[in-house]
Amino acid sequence: MPIVNMNTLFKDAKEGKYTIGAFNIFNHLTALAVVNAAEHCKAPVIIQTSMGTVEYYGVKETISWLRPLCENASIPIAINLDHCTDENFAYQCIDAGWTCIMFDGSHHSLSKNIEMTKRVVDYAHSKGVFVEGEVGIIVGIEDDIVFDHESLANFEDIQRFIDETGVDFIAPSVGTAHGIYKGIPVIDYDIINRVISELNCPLVIHGGSGLSDETYHKLVRAGVSKINISTNIKDAYIGYFNDAHTVQKPLQLDKDVSKRIEDIIKKHILTFL
Repeated sequence: MPIVNMNTLFKDAKEGKYTIGAFNIFNHLTALAVVNAAEHCKAPVIIQTSMGTVEYYGVKETISWLRPLCENASIPIAINLDHCTDENFAYQCIDAGWTCIMFDGSHHSLSKNIEMTKRVVDYAHSKGVFVEGEVGIIVGIEDDIVFDHESLANFEDIQRFIDETGVDFIAPSVGTAHGIYKGIPVIDYDIINRVISELNCPLVIHGGSGLSDETYHKLVRAGVSKINISTNIKDAYIGYFNDAHTVQKPLQLDKDVSKRIEDIIKKHILTFL
């Protein structure tokens, strides 16, 4: 099946009243686990690559093994570059075949964030690619991006950002966090509900790993378009290799860890439906 854009997935999700799972991968094994889990659940997904992952393998090299995996799948899959902080790198991935770019200028002032994101939006739209932007600061660690303080987004800034950049999707800081939660997050559902109902821009949630099923269900009911899952996948991968001291066959290791990650992804997909 051809790779699709996130806008198509979000329109279908809105009509079906479900949320799309977006899963961060870091090698072929984890990408295959996402595809296998999605096919098992017969549900569309988004495969996300961090800047660090793409820099490690190379832009052309990464898309060369991601594209066949997605195109040979029986369900719709979009490919998103997550938390890109470099405009030129975003342009390289747009040209290479990513269907969406999450450009993150949130560590700059709002005006600078708008200025940078708008340039990426203009270039992406000229190539038929969609853009996700971020307003406010989401605390925690995402790849090599570290924020030790949180800055929740307010409605006026979100509205201005969407109006002036033309982004297709918005990821506001609403109380979730990247990495491991220390306590129960306090999520600003009022902002979520206002953005979805008043601004006509699909809203995505970062820091989805570790939230309770009750929270997931509440976000789905609110009409959130996408929930990102990254830390759960990394922890499952690293945890398995830390535990599997007695397995001597490399291919068996790969098979077993892939199955563990598939099960985690299946659980999230089914929770979001």
